[in-house]
Amino acid sequence: MKNKIYLLLLLLFGALEAGAYNYESADTAYSKGNYEEAALIYSQALEKEGVSAGLLYNLGNTYYRLGKDGEAMLCYERAKRIEPSNSLINQNLNFLRNKVVDANKGALQGKAINIEPDHESFIEGLYRIIAIERKSNSWAVFAVMAFILFLGGMALYMFTPNVLARKTGFFSGLTFLGFTVVFLIFAFLAANNFNRQDEVILINFTTELLDQPREDASATTTPLHKGTKLKILETKSGGDGTEWLKVKLNADNVGWVKKEGIEVI
Repeated sequence: MKNKIYLLLLLLFGALEAGAYNYESADTAYSKGNYEEAALIYSQALEKEGVSAGLLYNLGNTYYRLGKDGEAMLCYERAKRIEPSNSLINQNLNFLRNKVVDANKGALQGKAINIEPDHESFIEGLYRIIAIERKSNSWAVFAVMAFILFLGGMALYMFTPNVLARKTGFFSGLTFLGFTVVFLIFAFLAANNFNRQDEVILINFTTELLDQPREDASATTTPLHKGTKLKILETKSGGDGTEWLKVKLNADNVGWVKKEGIEVI
């Protein structure tokens, strides 16, 4: 209940953050409940000014108020890639994810089908902490700091006559050089995650995954609610030019879906 109240407050007042971008007309429209107008202005701002976490966050809030969970989820997911540690973005994103999971569960009508995302393994959790929850720039800063300390250690080793100081400088320098390499690897992983295009959001109200990339194929799942995030496994073009994607919700739910009606994060 507290989470719902908190989200409501964010949705009511979240658009005020856009003031930093001088989009007062969008903020005013949002605060007055003119969400269609606000969404249009925020969308135009993204096209003209470029992508930013703040604009995506506010546009996501506006879409949520319009009942467009798919578009809202897409905005929140994209905003998180830009500012992964932003608490406002993460609060709204987690709330909406839970809402989508509940909607998918409601469509089961008592059927024993797993429609929740797979639980992450230890390696996946470690990757999330390194590449998803922190920006590549942060790791790059750590790498620069570690390299500076490496240079300091080497300077101590080369220019200090004291044997103990020289040993300390040498081994500490090697340690910081190791940290430099590790942080650079982390920065690369985070940058790679930012640019990945293997995840999509369902935009249509409901979507079924099919066992074959064709219209008359059988469904492999119950209808999935808008806002569901899926991982792309394969792409294929149909004979009529329709582009199909093989996607995965979890280990038990894999199937084909038309590219139209979904958006890549």
